[in-house]
Parts: sequence; structure tokens; C-alpha cells
Amino acid sequence: MIDEVVRSIAAAIRAVVPPEYEIYTENVHQGAKLPCFFVECKDAQRVDMLNNQFFIRAELAVICENDSDTKKQETDSITAVLFHALRVVYAGKQQLNGRRISGKWQDGRFVINATYDIWPNIGSTDTDMMLELEKREYGNG
Repeated sequence: MIDEVVRSIAAAIRAVVPPEYEIYTENVHQGAKLPCFFVECKDAQRVDMLNNQFFIRAELAVICENDSDTKKQETDSITAVLFHALRVVYAGKQQLNGRRISGKWQDGRFVINATYDIWPNIGSTDTDMMLELEKREYGNG
């Protein structure tokens, strides 16, 4: 399920960035073509709820690497669009709302962190109850 979320985030990025940016969802140790984005899961935790229900809270990172100061300026201009694109992504039938979205420059790379709550049993009859519990915990978004 997390792989599907990573692919969904990559698709959301692809929709808003110039085509010369490569987007990697797997580890690339050497030979990454710059400029590029890496999408990776930093942490995932199971959160137990009532009646044996649970969801997965996943923290994902989007990392942008550039090859020049010009591209750094271009990334700065893309940043607002990326924040908006990461607010809502779709993994299968499930709409995932990005939470705690933040970004900063680190070691020459721009890193955006976002948290998503993933409901593995989204097709079950208890989905509406689970989404209502999420709203109570977080408010409207």
C-alpha cells in the first residue's frame, strides 16, 4: 500500500514539474540524472483504533536535487505548486490528505516532508466510521 502512495505522489509531482525533471521512487545509488526528485517513505506506523480497525500513518519525503544555481531558483518557483500538489493524492480509490507538509533546503537539496494516513481496509463497511474518527482527531483537514 505504501508503494502505491509513493507512486501516487510521483504522479502528482509529474503533473506540475517540467518534463526534464526525473522522478525516482526507488533507491538510486549512482547515476541519477539531475535535476530530479526522489520520493521515499521515511517512517510508517500502524495506529490501532476501536473494533480491531487500524490505519497506517506514513511520513514521506520528496527530495529535489539540482545541478546549478539556476535550477535552484527554478525549484524555489516550483515549491508552492508542489506544496499544493501534495495536499491531496489518490492511491487507488482512496483520497489521501497530506498533513504536516513542510519543506526546507538541506545540503543543497530541497526536502518536503508530508504525512498521510492510509486506511488499508477502505472498502469495508466501517470506512465511514473510521473517516469520522479521523475528522474528530484532526478536524476538517
